[in-house]
Formats: sequence, C-alpha cells, structure tokens
Amino acid sequence: MANLLPFDIIFDILQGLPVKSLIRFKCVCKSWYDLIGSSDFIKSYHNRSLGTNSNSFLIFTPKHSGKSDLELAQCLWICRIPGRHQFSEDSLGTKLYLPPPFLGDGFFEVVGSCNGLICIRNSFCLALINPSTRMFKFVPYFGRRSTQWYGFGYDSRSDDYKIVAIAGCGFVVYSLGTGLWGGPRCLGKFPSIDEANGFLFNGRLHWTSACRRLLLTFDIHYEEWSGFSLPNCGHGDDLWWVDLGIFDGCLCVIFSIIPSSYPSHVWVMKEYGVKETWTKLFSLPFVKAMPLANTKKRCEVLFSRGFAQGLVLWNTEEKTLTEIEVPIVHFSQVTVCGDSLVPLAHSRLLQGKETKKEKKHHKEEENQMKQDRSKKKQRYMTSVTKLPEGATPSEKTLNLIHEG
Repeated sequence: MANLLPFDIIFDILQGLPVKSLIRFKCVCKSWYDLIGSSDFIKSYHNRSLGTNSNSFLIFTPKHSGKSDLELAQCLWICRIPGRHQFSEDSLGTKLYLPPPFLGDGFFEVVGSCNGLICIRNSFCLALINPSTRMFKFVPYFGRRSTQWYGFGYDSRSDDYKIVAIAGCGFVVYSLGTGLWGGPRCLGKFPSIDEANGFLFNGRLHWTSACRRLLLTFDIHYEEWSGFSLPNCGHGDDLWWVDLGIFDGCLCVIFSIIPSSYPSHVWVMKEYGVKETWTKLFSLPFVKAMPLANTKKRCEVLFSRGFAQGLVLWNTEEKTLTEIEVPIVHFSQVTVCGDSLVPLAHSRLLQGKETKKEKKHHKEEENQMKQDRSKKKQRYMTSVTKLPEGATPSEKTLNLIHEG
C-alpha cells in the first residue's frame, strides 16, 4: 500500500497525524520508519505545528503539602489547551510518572520548554523529556549546589539544544549534541539576576535583573551576554514583580505591583531589542499574570493567574475576564509545550503508573544512587592530602569534594 502512493502525498498525510500515531506507523515498513525518524520530517512536523493550539498542551507541575500528596507530586500532568471555558474530558490527557532520582521528596520544577522538549530539575538532577514520545534522558549533573539559575533553549544554527547553569558570577553550558558541559566562564559585570529560570524568545534566554530595570539576555548560539532596559512603569522599583512571556508574537513583560490589590500591567516590545518600542497594551486585575496561548478565538488569551492560583481567559476586545476550571487543584507551575518528534539520544521510556514491583525497583535504584554518591564523596575526602597548619585547600579540591 505504501508503494502505491507518491512519496510527497505520503509525506503530507503523515505530517497531519498526531505523534502517537506516527510512532505506531514507524512499524509499517522500513521506508516509513526512516521517513518519520528523519531530521527533515521532524523539522517540517514542528514547523507545521507552530501557532496551532491543536498540537499544543499545558504541563502542570503539581505541588504537595504532605506525604498524602507525595504520589501526586511525582508526575507531570499533561492537558490539552481548552477551546472553551473549561477542560473537556478529552483534554485532560495523561500523567507522566517521573523516574528516580526525581522520586523522593517530591520537589522538582520545569526549567523550560523548547520545540516539544522540556528540561526538569530537582536539587541534584537534571533531565530532558519529550512528553509526546515519553522519552527522557538524564543530563550529567555538574555538581555545583550553589547553582541558582538555569535556562534551556535551542541553537538553530548548530541544530543543538543547550542548558545554561549560572552560579555566582560564573556560568557553564551543556550541549545535547556533545553530551558534555563546557568549561566555566565569567558572567561579566552584570547586575544580579532576579528570576530562577531563563525565558526563551528569539534565540535568546532572558532574565530580569534584581533591580528590575534591566533585561539580561544570553545568545544561545554565540553564548554571549547582553541586555536592554525595561520600560519605566513608575512607582518604586522594589514594588514590582516582573514576569516574562510572549504576546501576539512579541516579547511581553508583565509588571505586578505588590501588594496584590493593584493590577498587573502588560507591555510588549514591538521590535525586539529596540527599547523605544516598548508599548503598554492593557492591565489585568490580578498579580503575576503569564500569557500562555491564544484560544481558537484569537481575541481570547489564556493566562495563568497569580502564584499558580489558576487559569483565566482574557478577551482583548470586550475587556472581560473568565475563570477556567483547572483539573489540577494544587500546582506550582504551568508550562506550554507542543507535540514533537525530536529524539533524545541514549534515552529511556517513561512509564505510566508504577506497579508495586516497579516502585520497589525504583526505590532500590534510588538507594543505590545515594550510596554511589556517598562512596564517591568518601573517595574524594580520603584523596585530599593533609594540609599544613593554617593552609586552606585549593578551589579545585573544594569543588571535587563538593561534586562528590
């Protein structure tokens, strides 16, 4: 059957199918397997998916307040973006149960989302996940617990995904292509960063400065830092809470005044990098608004509200606000992601809900990882030569001990 249709027609038909179907159809024949796994097909599939909510979904990061919620907080909840004022049963999607070492205290966060991949982390581990294919890959942790900020993005020129980790006045970059961290480099004379995770836009990662007057940017390809001014919103700088997003294809900044009785003000940079093009669009009657996506009605924009307090629809024409019933009662983050076929080399498959046998195996694996880290630290400690009285160990030695 596959040989009866021209290649171009087969290509177009497959491009319109969901990822789950494409994974199954790779078993039809070798030519389909090679086609669906080719870089041209994957890039074309991604480009076709851009701007269509039918191929986009929300990832909720649950939070827990005790042991009773621990199982809930060990997975990612995936929901299709609602076209109406509530999530339908079909849009509720699935739960992705995380592998060890993300099991334990339940703490983890999404660093960022790019081309259908997400980067997640906890206190001592990083991983990349493709929620569509359910494949994941651990990223070797470079061992600096003093790391405060992360960013995740795509270098289109070298076709590579990168993670940026910032600690103090230095930073390092991980390349998915090489599977390695680069050497430490100096951040330069920039003001301290306010936000924990970088926001990806236009091939750059963005962080707001602690003084809330500058937007610091990191070019993913050239791996260079720069920045530009934020708009002047009045009031004292310390009163603002600044969030970043995308609105109508432009970089968006949302200023929230503390306390929460004040509205949030939405600004966009109509020409990227030109500070004179900052334009105020409208205000919203709540703090920490974050634009997520447009619904099928282009005049309606989906926002996350407050400190993970829920979702709302803002009608830009009628200036009305509508609450969205969220299936996840307690969540700490909501991230927009899209269907993707992007592969992860040397990856593993995320499973559904764990069986008792799998839970026991994962617990044993987690305990083994803890023992390995403890043994590694002991080896470093015993390898350190006793120092003369009054001397201090070198920075390299301290780092080796710390990384253990």
